[in-house]
Amino acid sequence: IDYPTTETECSILAKVAPQLPAALRKKMVRLAKEIRSAFIGSDGTRGNLAVTMSTRTLVRWAELSVDYLGASNAVKEALKPALMNRCSSDEQLAIEELAKLVFGTDWDDVAVIDNTQTKTRKRKPKAETA
Repeated sequence: IDYPTTETECSILAKVAPQLPAALRKKMVRLAKEIRSAFIGSDGTRGNLAVTMSTRTLVRWAELSVDYLGASNAVKEALKPALMNRCSSDEQLAIEELAKLVFGTDWDDVAVIDNTQTKTRKRKPKAETA
């Protein structure tokens, strides 16, 4: 399957989700490409994921991220209904790892504020259990 170029997909996301910062949209496209690579595999045979991220799914993720603005992690939360809910638990873990590679340590903390910035929220320490 030939997917649009990074530039084309970034342009599509800019039209459907201009509220998201350009740098964030670019990381979303990069994650989509990583998921596709994991689906296709390195030698053109099937990879380790049974699900891929189409451009349509990428657009849905961006639109849901905008809908979820104000959530503690809109982008991560929006990925669940856009893609993750169709995945096995193993695939969800694999996609989470890819997301951490693309987004870095911000994956668990990034919150979209407006169309010019993102903010990393402070983690609250976990309560210790007895």
